[in-house]
Amino acid sequence: MIVAIIPARIGSKEINQKNIRNVAGKPLVRWTLDAVADSRLIDISVLTSDDGRVLSLAGTKHTTHKRSAGASSDTASLEDVVKEVIDSDKIFSQADVYLLLQPTSPVRTGEQIDAAISQLRHDGADSLVSVVRTHSFLWSKTHSGVVPKSYDYKTRPRRQELVPDYEENGSIYAFTKKHWDETQCRLGGKISLFEMPEESGMQIDSHLDMYLVGKILERKEQRLGKWREEWKRISDKLAQGVS
Repeated sequence: MIVAIIPARIGSKEINQKNIRNVAGKPLVRWTLDAVADSRLIDISVLTSDDGRVLSLAGTKHTTHKRSAGASSDTASLEDVVKEVIDSDKIFSQADVYLLLQPTSPVRTGEQIDAAISQLRHDGADSLVSVVRTHSFLWSKTHSGVVPKSYDYKTRPRRQELVPDYEENGSIYAFTKKHWDETQCRLGGKISLFEMPEESGMQIDSHLDMYLVGKILERKEQRLGKWREEWKRISDKLAQGVS
């Protein structure tokens, strides 16, 4: 059994009521709820929040969990939230795999979620984290000055020749029940990296992020709409041929 946990606190230091703000025509949390609904592998999805306005968006396809004050504070970790959800219902505690899907990283699909679950199983991993590849020229500050981290500036390589690094995009975390019971942490043991497209790396932490993510999602919806129109046209032609 696979249980997906969607943490959506109402409060945010940077953007007030972020998870219910309109992003590309939907409340932000709705993008994650819809992606989960499109998954073929998730058995139970739990929307957890400290606010009824967020929980009201769950509809009939998702279970809801009212978060405690302790798990809603600024100092609470996502592990605190996961533990509270799992401990709140005996069914949740019997899952084989848990997913943690943050609404603030909404550029994902149900197919990508299923691919991540399949990869976790295929790799025999204890946990999985979604990432985007980066070929950035990185620097670090030290006590003695600044030093290049990812390349030698004396023999500057071409960007495509850099050994790639991988950055967490906050979109998909997956971990087995066995790993969770042993560590109470979303990551650890044998970790699998699930690579996603560069556009999925946008995480909403500021108003600028929200604007840019909205544009990305609008473009994706437009492409999907054109695909649906084309598929309908082909289906109609096939149906006319059969008749």
